[in-house]
Amino acid sequence: MEKSSIKCKCATLNTVVLGKTSKLPTKYAEFIASKPHPEGFKILPTGGSFISLFRCEVCSQHWQADGMQGRIKQLISWPLVCIKVSDSTNWKTFNDYSLRQQHFPEIVNDVTRFRRCATEKCNSLPVKGLHYCANCACLNRSKGIALLPIDE
Repeated sequence: MEKSSIKCKCATLNTVVLGKTSKLPTKYAEFIASKPHPEGFKILPTGGSFISLFRCEVCSQHWQADGMQGRIKQLISWPLVCIKVSDSTNWKTFNDYSLRQQHFPEIVNDVTRFRRCATEKCNSLPVKGLHYCANCACLNRSKGIALLPIDE
């Protein structure tokens, strides 16, 4: 199949979408670079997380995607997302915190260690104040399910 006949959906997607390095918004992606997550994200234990920059080979849209090593994803209080990048030359200094917070207001919360996410077969830790981990909370919201806060 010729590349000119391949279509992508980059243009129709929001600036922030659920995803990660192994589940990008486009099937035809070229890896460009990676960097560690900036300080300010609560990651327990520290380290093991990174952000990668990809370029859609169809439309040349750049995407950054979250990545985690091993089981560290269970200990994060924010969802794994892909973010459209408009300036790939300054990507190393791009601060995405405000975009992430608009997508997931609970980003400033920690995780709670004494219970598991309420989603069946999910072993991740829930965000404090919610019954769900960050990824399941976002998936439920995208389906129109309201997330009721809980007292901890």
